[in-house]
Amino acid sequence: MRPDVHERGQRATNITLVTLFLAVISLPLAANLAGFDGADPGAENRELATFPTIGRSWSAIARLPDGVSLWFEDHFGFRAALVRWYGESRLFLLGVSPSAAVVKGRNGWFFYGDDKSIEDYANDEPLSAEGMANWRAAVTRASDWLKGRGIAYVFTIAPDKHVVYPEEMPSSLARIRARSRTDQVYEALHGSGVASVDVRPALLEAKPHERIYQRTDTHWNDRGALLAYQQILDAVRAQVPSTPAAWTCAEFRPVTRDVEALDLAGMMGLKR
Repeated sequence: MRPDVHERGQRATNITLVTLFLAVISLPLAANLAGFDGADPGAENRELATFPTIGRSWSAIARLPDGVSLWFEDHFGFRAALVRWYGESRLFLLGVSPSAAVVKGRNGWFFYGDDKSIEDYANDEPLSAEGMANWRAAVTRASDWLKGRGIAYVFTIAPDKHVVYPEEMPSSLARIRARSRTDQVYEALHGSGVASVDVRPALLEAKPHERIYQRTDTHWNDRGALLAYQQILDAVRAQVPSTPAAWTCAEFRPVTRDVEALDLAGMMGLKR
């Protein structure tokens, strides 16, 4: 092949690649200009940026570029699809969580991993004696304030999912000590005169018979909520006997239905 023919072929290849590259990176903006919003508000647990208003003052004009940039980050064309594809490739091809805030557990279970949730699971930061005393003082103060106004008060702590399903946490995470800060808080309230109820035993007892937390959600499901409600209401009735008795499972008709992926799936870009 003559050198000039080879050079022309190489030049054509380079032009084609550059053109394709420019076309791909321009597609999101082109989609926005065509009126397409790439955001999916229902897939994220936050308020998305809105397009900034154009003010007449110099300060408003100076803030405009940052406002447009924030809006574009949330709304650029095909954003929701790209986020979903990224999440699917990380989870299903690489086997890792697409979000640093979500821990991939065993058997399809996921757990919230932000806000020191992993440290809480590991029990690596126990409360000091002063911390336990502060909890006792704060809860007692709230109880006394309400009691002085004729209001019954029951203290409880809603347990995280990993407390009820520790066996589904990844094997790479281990507990440093058995005693948790929740245990310490209940111990601190012992003998204080404050009515408290620990819902963990009821949830753990029910766990072998029915799922009480969802795999892709942080929160307990309706069954778990009913169990906790029954425990709390029993404690309320101990103070106010005229309180109506808690509903029982027999008063409900169980229904099985498919639900949309919940908050943890949304954090991984897989809610839709």
